[in-house]
Formats: sequence, C-alpha cells, structure tokens
Amino acid sequence: MKTKKVCPRCRKEKDAVEFGCRTDRPDQLNTYCKPCAVEKTAAWNELNPDRVKLQDSRKYEKVMADPDKRATRNRLWKENHKRLLADPIKGPLERERQRLASIKSKYQLSDEKVEWIRMHCRDLCPVCGLDPARKKPGILVVDHDHQTGKFRGLICHGCNAVLGIVEEDRSRLFKLADYLPH
Repeated sequence: MKTKKVCPRCRKEKDAVEFGCRTDRPDQLNTYCKPCAVEKTAAWNELNPDRVKLQDSRKYEKVMADPDKRATRNRLWKENHKRLLADPIKGPLERERQRLASIKSKYQLSDEKVEWIRMHCRDLCPVCGLDPARKKPGILVVDHDHQTGKFRGLICHGCNAVLGIVEEDRSRLFKLADYLPH
C-alpha cells in the first residue's frame, strides 16, 4: 500500500493516513484527502438539500423497516467492542475517544477545540477546582447554554447541577453567595 498520495483537489502530497479508506479502489484509499472530502461533501449537500433529505429519509425508513436487522447490528457492534472496552489500557482511552467524538458532533466543535478540551479539561473542574474523580460520577460533564445550545466547557456534575437549579441566572447566584455567612 502507498505511503504518500496526491489529493487532486488541493494538489498536495500527503501521507496515506490523511485519506479515508476505500476498499473498492486499487490503492484502498479515498480519492480526496479527508479535509477536501469533507469540503466537497458539504458543498454538494448545500447544492442538493432535497436529495440529502431524500437520502436521510430512505436511511431512516430502511432502519425502521427492519428492527431485527438493527438489533442484530447493534448486538454485533457491542460484542466486537466489548473486548476493546474491557482492555485495562485501551478501554478507557476508547471510551474517552468516543465521548469526545460525541461532544464534537453534538456541539459542532472544530478539531482544535476538541484537542483543547482533551488537553485542558481532564483533571479539575474550572468552577470549583476539585478533582471530579473524588466526586460522583467521576468525570467532567458537558456544560452548554440552554438558550443557544452552545458548548461552554466541561465542569463537574455538582457545579453543572447548581447551574441547572438556579436556571443559569447570575442574580440568583449572587444572592446565594450573599446569603452564605462569611
């Protein structure tokens, strides 16, 4: 297999790992590098919104039409990943990778933002400064603005619960702080 390939869109020579896999091609690599493939797909989706909706509805109908097939696919996936997740070294890393991928997708974050989260938001809650491993559930949770849906950061479960209870109202938080004895 090749170790380098030229992307016809950006005309840059890149490592093979920067191309998606395509088993139907002789070199088993996608034609375009991953960033160009994403741009190309996004441009096509923008020009063809009706076809995108049609494709999505067909996928949904196909999955819903055969719940046994869906259940079988889910069961096989779990069995295949059970070994990986059970591994004492690779398991936690894979769970963290899946969690960050889910956050990235749900909140539409850039790769740089996800990398920043991975590097800076692992050990301590930025609000209370405590290690979430000493609290339950033991990991930092996603904090987002409930009005805009935008991602704000990762904080411990306790601080996130307080924000939810006061309905993210700053004046209520200040009143609570004044209420506490000095």
